[in-house]
Amino acid sequence: KNPTPLKLSVVGDQTSGKSSLLQKSGICTRVPIVVQTKFAEQVKCEIRKHPAGKFEDVEPAKLSKEIADAQKTLLSGIASDAKVSSDELAVRVAGPDQLDLIIVDLPGIIHHGEGEHETQ
Repeated sequence: KNPTPLKLSVVGDQTSGKSSLLQKSGICTRVPIVVQTKFAEQVKCEIRKHPAGKFEDVEPAKLSKEIADAQKTLLSGIASDAKVSSDELAVRVAGPDQLDLIIVDLPGIIHHGEGEHETQ
């Protein structure tokens, strides 16, 4: 029996370094991203670009670009002045160097200035 993976949600102010703590991709989180990692013998990456969509295989080297492109696509489908989306991306990464873990990377909380009202 496999134990339930640990779940970590990353919450904080905009530009406080939440995503940087998790990765070095330089991606600004503008939609919730749920990342599930799992130990496996073979490396495999998958992305679901829309909550109603299906998982698609992605080359590990192209995963950051796929996430950035999917965020742009999700944001293009909402109001033109919106800064974040409530639709989530889902990413699954398996491999021999992975732990059984679920990480939820949320967009930052905007307190002042542009985007303040959209995130309340």
